[in-house]
Amino acid sequence: MMLPFLKLKTIKYLNRIPVLILLMLISEAIVLEGCIRITEPDNKTDKRESKNDLASKNSLDTQMSINSNVPKFESILVLSSNSNSVDEYNVRQQIVEFRNPVGGNLIKTIDLVNENPFHKKGFVRRKEPFPCSDYFLMKKGNESKYDLKEFLPKSVFSQIPSNFPFDRAIATVFVSKTLQKYVTVSYELEWLPDAYSDEGEWDGPGYGVHWVTVYDSLGEKVYSKQFDGTSVRPSISDDGKYLFTMACLSPEWDKNIKYRFTMVNIKTNKIVFEEWIENCKKNGGSGDFYTSEKYADTSCNPYYVSTKNDTSIIYLYCKGRLYFHEDSENIHQWYFSENGQIKVIYDSGQSKVVDFDKFFDSLKFEE
Repeated sequence: MMLPFLKLKTIKYLNRIPVLILLMLISEAIVLEGCIRITEPDNKTDKRESKNDLASKNSLDTQMSINSNVPKFESILVLSSNSNSVDEYNVRQQIVEFRNPVGGNLIKTIDLVNENPFHKKGFVRRKEPFPCSDYFLMKKGNESKYDLKEFLPKSVFSQIPSNFPFDRAIATVFVSKTLQKYVTVSYELEWLPDAYSDEGEWDGPGYGVHWVTVYDSLGEKVYSKQFDGTSVRPSISDDGKYLFTMACLSPEWDKNIKYRFTMVNIKTNKIVFEEWIENCKKNGGSGDFYTSEKYADTSCNPYYVSTKNDTSIIYLYCKGRLYFHEDSENIHQWYFSENGQIKVIYDSGQSKVVDFDKFFDSLKFEE
């Protein structure tokens, strides 16, 4: 199914779209402002048999290896309360339920907003003027950049004006689900003066950081760490070993907007691959975990960024390997096809079918 083109920044800042709906939107397609998405066609029914490393099938998820006569339930459910149901701060709830896949018995419920780690870092909430998903966190409201140094990107800290207003930060919660195995939650703090007016409309990004928390299928926290920059949807690989995040280190008004793609071994907390991309488009980077219903061996973590000269850059983790592609033309979408091939469609309307190993280059990373 091909979804209509939807800009990621619209999803991020409208603040009125429930998380469950967002995940439904991205279940068949991953979309970003830089005009790339991965999806799959309606007229394909056979499983893709790939050459190279994508040829071998994913090992069966043991959580779902249950007798076909026994009712099967999703072990991880990402829920959003009714838009009229808010907490005492007028913020909509974002809930994750962890259930036994056999019988559906509830194991644990986590209120993601209440679990925001920045609440324990000296930031306080206020009652928002209208029901919202994003909300504000603040300290006294008169802090300088030196007072908030712990929460600002180190790589650009020296470039932040000393008189930059840090009245309050926009707090946003993003969720990524890796099969029925893991939930990756990204808590973002972002300082953006355009948002201080309470008009509910802003673009961004501003100066910010994000805190990533990963839960396993039992609701146990297996990783938690703060990263520089704003990043919409970090994700975990299907083997539960690596975290991926595409972070914007620059505010929207910078002439040279910088992104950083990072791959972390969550078992050792070691950065195993990292790369900077400069002169990017505003809101030009994103990614998520992706799995195909039609091609069961294509679970992967694709991350993208588009530059101002319309270059498309893709990082892809699949089958234990990291891949890279750079294209001089803006890619609108691409999807897996049969026989180890992918179809690429450009913004110009031109398209091509190409072998996976001819489209992507393999990248080395430390394990």
